[in-house]
Amino acid sequence: MKARVIVPLNIRTGNPEILPDNNTGDKYYNEGETIDISEIIIGEKYKDNSIWYKLLNGGFVWSGGVDDTDIKLHLKELTPLIPRFNYNQLIKNIPDNWRKSGGKGVKVIIMDTGIIKEHNDLKVAEENYFDYYLSPPGIFDIKGHGTQVAGIIAGNTTLNGIKGIAPLCELISFKTVSDTGSPAKTSILNSTNQLQKLSNENDILIINGSFSLNKSEELDLWFQNLPTNIIYISAGGNNDLLFSDTILFPANLRNIIAVGFINNKEYGEIKKPFNKSLDYVYIGDSLLSTTVPPPNNYESFSRTSMATAIVTGIVALMISSIEDKRQIKVEDIKRMLNANFPLVGIKPNDFITIYKINE
Repeated sequence: MKARVIVPLNIRTGNPEILPDNNTGDKYYNEGETIDISEIIIGEKYKDNSIWYKLLNGGFVWSGGVDDTDIKLHLKELTPLIPRFNYNQLIKNIPDNWRKSGGKGVKVIIMDTGIIKEHNDLKVAEENYFDYYLSPPGIFDIKGHGTQVAGIIAGNTTLNGIKGIAPLCELISFKTVSDTGSPAKTSILNSTNQLQKLSNENDILIINGSFSLNKSEELDLWFQNLPTNIIYISAGGNNDLLFSDTILFPANLRNIIAVGFINNKEYGEIKKPFNKSLDYVYIGDSLLSTTVPPPNNYESFSRTSMATAIVTGIVALMISSIEDKRQIKVEDIKRMLNANFPLVGIKPNDFITIYKINE
């Protein structure tokens, strides 16, 4: 349908976003010109308005520059699409070179329920799937938890959907959690040989562990003796657990980056310091991410799993921006992160805020 432009309006050629490199500079509409709209898009929020229009002849324009009187009368002619959330662009207070790196050249192992193969926003090479839980569905993610984590870290939508914090990083799926969401000691231990092989082949690796385990002597030794070029980022707990005497295992180990989550309501009610074993805490609510079934299903999720994924994505950006990755250790990661915290980014109707705990 047709609509009239009411202010000079740039045509965004790549995505519905206000970015300097998302406009050729010579594509725009003047006040009074007519545009042909094919779809309503939820894109980057600009001046408290996240509605964009996809043009019939290609490109996007921000709805705030268009007379929408006729559009409101003919909404049934337009096809609303799933919202687009570009977490890479919406995380604030990080250096530009981190953001622009996109996580390129960094491998992120997601130890979880697997990652769904067919989701349009997720790209995992066939050779990067490993099943250590040995459940009947094999590598496939039935629960959806690993797919949710993967979207926050490295979703790479081409239009609407999820663009993760580090969309150019390389995902590796280690299925170490059951189809009902329970991690197992044996599945973690079974991954040792492949993990060591990857460690030998790469300057540095990141592992996202959005789960906790019952501590055992074997697991304690396994985590404490991870190769020094592996950065393990772990879920430390939710809400009131963050104020207790101990956080979840293995997040409570010194060589692990520990991340917690607390919702806005509880944070406002509990007036106590966080457990000092935590490194970072996400204070907020739910985040939209990819989930099952494919090919383009989305849902909002919260809790420490998503908080851990946020920090993993940011660490991937940081490492990608460093030329010599061979000597990077967990202590270096924390030092560089702490120089830029708190990190603030926009979520659908609110803010993501990650706080550092230890100076």
